[in-house]
Amino acid sequence: MKETLVKEGRDLSEEDKKKIRESDRMKVYILDKFIFQSMANLIYFFEAIASSRRLSEAFEDEIAELLDPGRAREAAEFSGGGMRFNSMQFRSNNLARLIIAMLSIHQDRSDSRKPTTDFRVGLMYQIQNIIGDMMDSLLSNEFSTNQIWKSAMDDYSRMKGWLALLASSTEDYRGEYDRRIGFSSIWWSNKADIHEIEF
Repeated sequence: MKETLVKEGRDLSEEDKKKIRESDRMKVYILDKFIFQSMANLIYFFEAIASSRRLSEAFEDEIAELLDPGRAREAAEFSGGGMRFNSMQFRSNNLARLIIAMLSIHQDRSDSRKPTTDFRVGLMYQIQNIIGDMMDSLLSNEFSTNQIWKSAMDDYSRMKGWLALLASSTEDYRGEYDRRIGFSSIWWSNKADIHEIEF
């Protein structure tokens, strides 16, 4: 808000300053009270699920309902067609909507050749590495004695290399943040035995 008023060449009135202070206060309140707490709850819940087969089986249907994997198998059957905007067909799915919105970048249309420095490209690279590790585990288990596994990993490495090229020009956030998730990853922590949880 303040930046908009300054760009318009306006001097900040007392009323403007009051609105800016209230806007800043509400921003902090919403982030602290809802957004970051919701993120912490989701992280803890899914790490608990990942750490316990019993919990995973107990919540299987609800997780599928929450994340909504619909159309994945149908889309996979046609992936060989080389559709460029393959993700568009998942825009009505819950998790897909979240990921697409989180990674959406407001690009500068005035200079299309300008390198993208948005931190979201770095997030894409993180996600691609995570998916690559999981894909490697699944493929090696099913096709470990087959050329399929090696070919898939070669293709993945090339894709990873291109995204790494884009990520190399992004902003690197190494500073300490004001808000941190206040617990360690469950499967790396000995503070709680998730496997023993009763429900």
